[in-house]
Amino acid sequence: MNVSSDSGSGISKVPTLTGVGNYFQWMRAISPILLSFRALLIVEGKDACPKLSPVPTSTEIKASEAWKDRDAKAMGFIDQTVSPALYAMIKNLTSSAAKWEHLSKLNNLKT
Repeated sequence: MNVSSDSGSGISKVPTLTGVGNYFQWMRAISPILLSFRALLIVEGKDACPKLSPVPTSTEIKASEAWKDRDAKAMGFIDQTVSPALYAMIKNLTSSAAKWEHLSKLNNLKT
């Protein structure tokens, strides 16, 4: 997948993940970007979507929507920075954490 030019996020400087050979370089490049909009913990599976009460308050709804926005942005960044072959493997995953975990299992030889 081609990386779109997004000078505000720095995503254009992230190398395209092609596999084991550049996984750690890719991870080092994309992690600070994810951190900059508070999505790194979401991607790592350490920040779950806030639960809504049976009758959610506007604050709960806003928190949930903000989390979903960060997750969607992270999914987009991940999708934009992987090779077409890797994208084909993650395109149907529905969360940034699922995409991150799948890519880690495929490419991180230390796990």
